[in-house]
Amino acid sequence: MRQVQQAYIYQAEEKMMQLEMAEREDGTYGVRVLHGDAIIVPTTQELKDYVHDADKYKEIISLQTECLQQSEEKVFIAQQAYEVVDAVVQRLDNDLAAMEQLLQVRIYIVLQGMRFISSGIAYLTTVFPHPLLLTVNWPF
Repeated sequence: MRQVQQAYIYQAEEKMMQLEMAEREDGTYGVRVLHGDAIIVPTTQELKDYVHDADKYKEIISLQTECLQQSEEKVFIAQQAYEVVDAVVQRLDNDLAAMEQLLQVRIYIVLQGMRFISSGIAYLTTVFPHPLLLTVNWPF
């Protein structure tokens, strides 16, 4: 697209370079195309029509429309990708929080079990002070 725009501008500059200021017979100045005999005082619209290339201009507009459409598609695809990644990250965050709670429960259970065992051992050592008595398989 940039090349088409530059070609359009270059062509317009070339056409403008073919114009020269010339003095008319009545002493006023006008514009003449180089190597031409007629000297005129063109309006802005006449100069624009002289410089303007409708086909290249339509091509530029078409390319701009196509670029805009492609950029909108890319933005849409990027938004979809973001939503997918965000959903996965949220799921991972939820899984991590659930795992953390599960580990805390298991740690609590293990600690409670250790307290129970240590209190049981403390109780047995008070009831049976001799260590050999602890090694006997009691029926209860």
